[in-house]
Amino acid sequence: MKKILIGFAAIMLSGCMSGHYEWDKTAMEHNKLNFIGIPSVLGLGFSGSSTPITDNMSLTNNHVAKILLKETVKSHDKCDLAIIPQNNKGEKLPTLNYAKIGDDVTFYGYSGFTLMPVSSTGKILAFQKRNGCMVMETSAGGVAGMSGGSVFNNKGELIGIIFGLNLHNNRTMIIPVQSFMTELPITIQDDIKNKNKIY
Repeated sequence: MKKILIGFAAIMLSGCMSGHYEWDKTAMEHNKLNFIGIPSVLGLGFSGSSTPITDNMSLTNNHVAKILLKETVKSHDKCDLAIIPQNNKGEKLPTLNYAKIGDDVTFYGYSGFTLMPVSSTGKILAFQKRNGCMVMETSAGGVAGMSGGSVFNNKGELIGIIFGLNLHNNRTMIIPVQSFMTELPITIQDDIKNKNKIY
């Protein structure tokens, strides 16, 4: 029971997001909706987003995977990140790269209140360390349910996943690719390293 209450608190805290976001059907091309219970405005269910990275794996947050009872392939011991098995055959899969301060970003995910696909735009503003994990603050907006959703740069590369809210300054937080690079499949790691080689 204690674990369930802790998980519930994590969802509530990370789900209290803010700023401008809007309905956007293109979010369905980048994310999947995951829920347990009866999703509704009254909160009778819990939902979170996941981001496909291979034909059979997606990224999401640990707190999303736990509360939604999702099996995990891998999870990061410090960052709130999990890789879950998911059938993504036929989905448009992203290329990944590092996130940088100053990057223009687009968030994609699902609203936990309406279950509608949503997006927002902003900029990466700063690094911050949380529980030993390097995260980044952004000016993009969000809403509960977008946790685990995708963060793209203006080149269309996946550079992180949505994590939650910094309650001190009301900025949305992301876990950048470089924080969970070693958890990714080797072929994806090699592709990122090749993009960032200095010749």
